[in-house]
Amino acid sequence: NTYFREGNETGVITDDKVYPIDNLLLYKTLLKDDMSAFETFDTYLKLKESPLWYQSSTEADTYGFIRAVDNTTGQIIDDKRYLTDNLMPIFLLIENIGNDIKSFTINSIYPKDSIEEIFDLLDSTQFWDDINEGFYDHNSTTYKYAESNMHAVLAMLQIYRIYEELNLNSVMKDRAFELANITINKLLDELWDASNGGFESFGKNDWSEDTFSRYKYLQTNALGIITLLEYWIESGMQSDSMYLQRATYLFDKLEEELWDSGWNAYEYSRDQIWGIWGDENREFELESNRKKMSACLKLFEYTGNITY
Repeated sequence: NTYFREGNETGVITDDKVYPIDNLLLYKTLLKDDMSAFETFDTYLKLKESPLWYQSSTEADTYGFIRAVDNTTGQIIDDKRYLTDNLMPIFLLIENIGNDIKSFTINSIYPKDSIEEIFDLLDSTQFWDDINEGFYDHNSTTYKYAESNMHAVLAMLQIYRIYEELNLNSVMKDRAFELANITINKLLDELWDASNGGFESFGKNDWSEDTFSRYKYLQTNALGIITLLEYWIESGMQSDSMYLQRATYLFDKLEEELWDSGWNAYEYSRDQIWGIWGDENREFELESNRKKMSACLKLFEYTGNITY
């Protein structure tokens, strides 16, 4: 009982591969008001019982959601475990269950137990690079992507906040904030373009550049605004904070470089100096414009500035 990825305008299935992130996002958003905390957790545990969840038969600490399964044959399409896919349970369980994460169990498992299971995975060498610092994009690469590391910062901050509020596992709470702190500052040190402004797309294992890694994308930088603001909140909300300054700078930069006043939407991407290399740059994508809209609303929520 999972949702496939894609159908055409008449409802005919055109892609019946099943992705964990699609299902987790659906439970977290469109189905949120239709599901109680108990139903949310029960649905999550059932998803873990599907072929989308991998558990090594020889290594107890090797597990997590894989990328995709063929819904018709049950064949695994992509067995890599991606950072973003395995961050999504944290958002689902904390945002949808909230303060009840230690209030009930299913098969003797609390929702907080599942949060801690995912946290332990992310804080392991499968995803966290303790030498160069930062999260790997998936378990089969050492490359580090801006977007997945930004999602990691947001997830760690959510853990920190609710564990602080409920007075749970202080060691894990402090480690979550430490990981958020290290990661946001590593992103600013390594993937922020000091000359041209904005976040670059990704870096190699030591965060050094690779082919096309310095390109600028709307979605990456919109998510950057949200991440900077959320960290600004937890770091004390000083008016002269670098995190707030970079967030407002990014808003202005995206207005300057990517806003199309004719179509009233933001364009998709630019090269490393915010130049245009092809038609792809001027495309309009729903998801990245949605992310930018969320960034604008977050700026308004946290600053009160109606311009946003």
